[in-house]
Amino acid sequence: MFEDYFLQQQDSFLQDLAPLLRIKSVSRPCEDPQAPCGVEVKQALDYMASLACGYGFSATNLGKVTQISWDESLPSDDRKTVYIACHADVVACSSGWTYPPYDLTVRDGRIYGRGVLDNKGAAMAVLYALRALKEHGIQPHVTLKLLIGGCEETSMADMEEYASQYGLPDEALTPDSVFPIVNTEAGMISARICFDRPQAVGPLQLVQFSGGMASNAVPDRAQAVVECGKFASQVYALLRDRFDCTLCGTQIQIEATGISAHASTPQEGKNAITTLAAGLADVFAQHGSEQPFLTVLSQFFAGDFYAEKLGLSCSGPVLGPMTQNVGICDFANGYFTLDMRIPVSGQTERIQDRLAQLAQTYGFRVEYEKVKEYTHVSPDSSFLRGLAAAYRAETGQPAAFLGSTGLTYSKAFAGRCVAFGPVYSEQGEECGGLHGDDEYVRTDVLMRLAAVYAGVIRRLWCK
Repeated sequence: MFEDYFLQQQDSFLQDLAPLLRIKSVSRPCEDPQAPCGVEVKQALDYMASLACGYGFSATNLGKVTQISWDESLPSDDRKTVYIACHADVVACSSGWTYPPYDLTVRDGRIYGRGVLDNKGAAMAVLYALRALKEHGIQPHVTLKLLIGGCEETSMADMEEYASQYGLPDEALTPDSVFPIVNTEAGMISARICFDRPQAVGPLQLVQFSGGMASNAVPDRAQAVVECGKFASQVYALLRDRFDCTLCGTQIQIEATGISAHASTPQEGKNAITTLAAGLADVFAQHGSEQPFLTVLSQFFAGDFYAEKLGLSCSGPVLGPMTQNVGICDFANGYFTLDMRIPVSGQTERIQDRLAQLAQTYGFRVEYEKVKEYTHVSPDSSFLRGLAAAYRAETGQPAAFLGSTGLTYSKAFAGRCVAFGPVYSEQGEECGGLHGDDEYVRTDVLMRLAAVYAGVIRRLWCK
């Protein structure tokens, strides 16, 4: 019923989306209590609140979350509580974009811009879905809240704190994965591997090593500088066929190029950090040098997407094998990041024990940023049966239940939330560039998405 409405609203939709994309809302800790996820994230949350108020909703920026409500004056006693949780923070951009990453660019039916797929485009689609319902005189019979978070890409503390303060929903959706319905989601460990002890033994010295923009993305670039002394020409000869190298006196500048991908599917990319670490570790070994930072990266992570070298590999019937990714390397500050997606329950303690053993052996420490357990919502629940029926009615497609190695706000509302869209595949014809370069979604896909959300919300939770 809403397809024609959204065709008419397409220009308005893009005009509203463009300012949101222009905000470089990469989440970062901030001491300002008014902007705990950073000034830019606050700007994005404020913008969504202002837009929602302009469309007749109640909206408040609570710090880490903007809460958008249909009408706070409506009676709430004995009403079911429903959350639709999106996020306005994004991962950082590399220099490999064809188009300006923070501008909305339309080319050949595609919309390019950081966040257009993950997750600003979906957030705008849900807001427009609610707008469509309101303008058609359709009201919810539940307490319905659209929540826009500010640190989903980092800690997810936004929704965890919101749930702690305001309570869990009875039912919730997060449009941050794929259709039809993602009711099984991998566990996750996100950590920093930090080195404190002296780093070098032998004639070769690692001066600089860096790469990556986000812990949850496969890095497509990494750089290093090695002091080689009298062995400079020999080392240069060993490295120049594998990497882009420049010899500057006794130092060699090295750059490695990989292929970006989401950390949940690292096998679809090529990790520039671990590739470079493996090459450097080989050269160091040939010249009687040791660099624990390189040794650990090379020995346990290079060429291994599935944690086999760590002795941690496992596989689940829905999600397949466990995966791992090194997303950021910062030798100057002595750390690299590790992202692990866990396809079965009850594995986080085993993984932490193994990392603790290696830390003792190689002289590093582990700083955990996220530890999230495997989650599952039964397809036999009344909520998922109703959602499946609404999806079939709106799309004419079967409502399959899926598993995902990606992490969403489902973790904050464990057992009560599933991922629902916004696309059918995170890489392909309808969209691409997730956590990588040239992120895009087709214009018609985004407008169809808004229509689907409007229809499903109407069927599930409106009079």
